[in-house]
Amino acid sequence: MEKMYEVENIKRLHIELSSRCNASCPCCSRNYSGGPMVPDLELTELSLADIKRMIPPEIAKNLAEINFCGNVGDPGMAIDLIPILEYFREQSPGVVQQVRTNGGMRNEKFWTELGKFFSQQPVGDSVYRMSGAVFGVDGLEATNHIYRRGVIWEKLIRNMRAYSATGAFAIWEWLLFDHNAHQVDEARALANELGFELVLKNPLGFEGRPYIPAYSESGELEYTIWPVNGDKSTEVKLPQKLDFTEIHNNRTVPELTDNSRKLVANSGITCKSIVRETSKEIYISANGYMLPCCFLGGIFGNFSTNYSRYQFNKLINDYGLDKFDLKKHSIIDIVNGSEFSDFFLDSWNKETIEGGKMLYCVEVCGNDSVIDRIYDKKDYIKIHDERTYNA
Repeated sequence: MEKMYEVENIKRLHIELSSRCNASCPCCSRNYSGGPMVPDLELTELSLADIKRMIPPEIAKNLAEINFCGNVGDPGMAIDLIPILEYFREQSPGVVQQVRTNGGMRNEKFWTELGKFFSQQPVGDSVYRMSGAVFGVDGLEATNHIYRRGVIWEKLIRNMRAYSATGAFAIWEWLLFDHNAHQVDEARALANELGFELVLKNPLGFEGRPYIPAYSESGELEYTIWPVNGDKSTEVKLPQKLDFTEIHNNRTVPELTDNSRKLVANSGITCKSIVRETSKEIYISANGYMLPCCFLGGIFGNFSTNYSRYQFNKLINDYGLDKFDLKKHSIIDIVNGSEFSDFFLDSWNKETIEGGKMLYCVEVCGNDSVIDRIYDKKDYIKIHDERTYNA
């Protein structure tokens, strides 16, 4: 029996501690294009007790890296964030832990406490091998809210300064858009003042469309977000008003396109989470499900937006969600069993989408992966001495 994991080679975890968030980013699957939250999103979080049960010392002691990030939530919203960080450090003193956040929640006392925790962590050999906070801030006072809708700049900068005052390591990740490209030099100066590393990233969300729409809570189109060097002469062909209730209730099976069939025909799958034989990764969702990666976590439960999402959710529901449920099994139970590996490996070895090959896995981990372009410098506007790093 071929297995994706052995207990001793699970070195990396990606944990979504909370499905709650203070922001409404237009590309986030927690809401409709920056507008109202999707009605069936389960608002929940993982507690310290949950973590200890799901990830016992047999796993925790071997960990080298933990990424606390979110698909629909922000780890800064989790009540037990700091006790959970402490648990993992107790089990594996050298583990690299990074908390990815928009930074706009809680208060300065919390961020000081988080900074003090990270100021005691070991120093790594590169920016993505050092423990600390990773602030997702995509602009300065006049622009950050355009994408990070709902994040209040005055509160955010106070939190960033409180964290900075502890001397803890931090990365400032900046999604590069047309509306914030002119501010990179000013942001780099502020990052230097705070002692943060500024990293530029290509945003996702422009695949197949020239702009990203942002709608209000009541469904009115408020504005569009453009990529760097985007053709702004392109006609905006978007409805000025959307009925989100109708969208939510639409259970029509999305179309499987010829382009998707061609993509699968010309591409294999090399899973990014298990490609390193001695250092493999597992993703855990805020509602306690185990998956290979956060990319699948990001579409988990989201049936109706396109065929790749629909297909994955139909396959996993038909197979049985309880097999992936860490509320019922520990990671060790799932890893030592066969059902998890059988589900994914069998699909990846299929020839066609109709035969069960996971289209979304091809899109993310195939030969032409949109994820691989996030840090690709050729797609960046050439702004002075911009620095990029490979994740």
